[in-house]
Amino acid sequence: MSIYQAAEQIVDTTNRCTKERFLSSVQLQTAAIVKLLAAAESAKALTAQTYQSLPQVAGKALGDLRDGLVDDDDNVDPEQLWQVVSQEVPLLAAELKFRIPPHV
Repeated sequence: MSIYQAAEQIVDTTNRCTKERFLSSVQLQTAAIVKLLAAAESAKALTAQTYQSLPQVAGKALGDLRDGLVDDDDNVDPEQLWQVVSQEVPLLAAELKFRIPPHV
């Protein structure tokens, strides 16, 4: 659920944002990084069974992303970050939306 919430918050923040605006806004980039790190931390806590039932990006890829951001946070490539938040995160949010029980 927390991975989905973080993904949705990124989508909500960047949905109507142009690439140029995102690349020129340290605030938007920082907000995206914080939410990606939160999602990645949650992904690291998933059980093996849950990993198998979620898309690959929600598992190992998010954990790897977190490690990359934490290890090299002063050198995050804004272009790469835009690619993730504009293309990969919306797909992740859409897929996870259908995996969350309706009562949550």
